[in-house]
Amino acid sequence: MLRRIYALLGAEALIGFLVLCFIALSRSGWGPFFAILLTGVGVYLLLRYLRGFDRTITDWGRLMDHICRIRNGDMETRLDVAPDSDIAAAARDLSGIQEGISLAVSEKVKSERMKVELITNVSHDLKTPLTSIVSYIDLLAQEDGMPERAKEYVGILAQKAERLKNLIQDLFELSKAASNDITLDMERIDLVRLMRQVFADMEEPINNSGLAFRINLPDEPVFAVSDGGKLYRVFQNLISNALKYSLKGSRVFVELVRGEKEATVVIKNTANYEMDFTADEILQRFTRGDRSRSTEGSGLGLSIAKSFTEACGGRFGVTIDGDQFKAQVTVVTER
Repeated sequence: MLRRIYALLGAEALIGFLVLCFIALSRSGWGPFFAILLTGVGVYLLLRYLRGFDRTITDWGRLMDHICRIRNGDMETRLDVAPDSDIAAAARDLSGIQEGISLAVSEKVKSERMKVELITNVSHDLKTPLTSIVSYIDLLAQEDGMPERAKEYVGILAQKAERLKNLIQDLFELSKAASNDITLDMERIDLVRLMRQVFADMEEPINNSGLAFRINLPDEPVFAVSDGGKLYRVFQNLISNALKYSLKGSRVFVELVRGEKEATVVIKNTANYEMDFTADEILQRFTRGDRSRSTEGSGLGLSIAKSFTEACGGRFGVTIDGDQFKAQVTVVTER
């Protein structure tokens, strides 16, 4: 751009010089010649300037378009301009920025992949010895003549082993979800029937929770094409969260709302602790709402629910309003 300004100033100086010459020689008969010469030079310089200015405007437009492409995630395309362009330096800087971002993203992806592989391998390797431990605990529980204190210890071992088994399974499933290695069995399912099955299977812990469940499900079927097993796990995790973290004696609201093209399952409960976190934070892996850790939980339930819902083509979200916690699972219904 500075070159354009300097060229314009030089052109103005040249035209000024020719004007002075024209004035000086106007009485000698050379005036018409210098008038024609002055006009020609002026037109030539004006055309040169306008052509250069048009090129500058075009280059700046390309620069703006390229910045928009970078904003939209395009880190591969480079801005190719002439070496003497006014934006040549900016184009080189942008290319450097793109290369730096691409390298950082590549390293991040590599790191995440290594973490996922580590979790997958560790989870898989822990399954076999843990299965043996659980089997031996079951055998101990069947021993006759065991003292009551020993039976109590064996019962505690069984509970802890079961919790560890569930945690390892959660880690394994979450690592597969993070690596997009989820096997889906898509089929036509009735969401109402699926929800009733979840509540039937969890009837005992629900009855023993001291919570009042208010369940509102449609009388007619609500069909969707999805993975019934994955959605079952989603709803099971959400009900388990409500059982663990709801205020004693409070109500838990469960509703299936059918729209024109979608159906949404909404689960609302009142927390028994201060929810000093955001919706995005609670969806992170290993994040627990109860930071005092006074309740059992791995911090993976909501993350797994979100991963499974999205893998099935649905949407998952949570809303926090004071001590009210709401989870929403939305899936596309069959037309």
